Amino acid sequence: MFKGNITLTTRERGKIRQRWEGDNIWVDGGRTFLSQLMSYSSYAPLTPAEDRRVRYIGFGIGGYRQTNLGLSDNPPLSVDYPGANTQTDMQPAVSQIQRPVRVSPGVFLRELPVPTISSTFFYAQYSFTLGLTDITYGSYLYMPISEVALYLTDANTAVGTNPIVGYEASEPVLKTQNFTLDVNWAVRF
Repeated sequence: MFKGNITLTTRERGKIRQRWEGDNIWVDGGRTFLSQLMSYSSYAPLTPAEDRRVRYIGFGIGGYRQTNLGLSDNPPLSVDYPGANTQTDMQPAVSQIQRPVRVSPGVFLRELPVPTISSTFFYAQYSFTLGLTDITYGSYLYMPISEVALYLTDANTAVGTNPIVGYEASEPVLKTQNFTLDVNWAVRF
């Protein structure tokens, strides 16, 4: 049904411009979250060890696959979103997006829609579309997206340094003010 867990697709007036598919990892924070989600901290009274859920998604221009350095490492991106491009999606110790970008002025995280749940194929899938001016607003005419991450309900949407539970470092997907971005993230079991 799915080639990869994550698909990022840019479209211009409905026509596909770029598509990237990959497999995410559950980082150490996500693994801890899942183990607590399945557990109780007490049986008397019956108390779940974890009551948070996946609620937000964030994007970045860091990660080791960021090859569009002519865009990501020059103003205005290098000034507003500084940092290195070394983090991989093969290291469970990753704890946050390396170079987080805002999805709108003052907001780093986008609330996810309620996922589609499949008890046949065993996944929860988050699907949505970022509009023309999501991520690429104001002076940001382009954004070479190369990181995607999932966050829990207690994340602060106004900061880019929240702890993550799932992560992917992708080949750069160029988001411009002329392109929408379709995001599909399937958490498979």
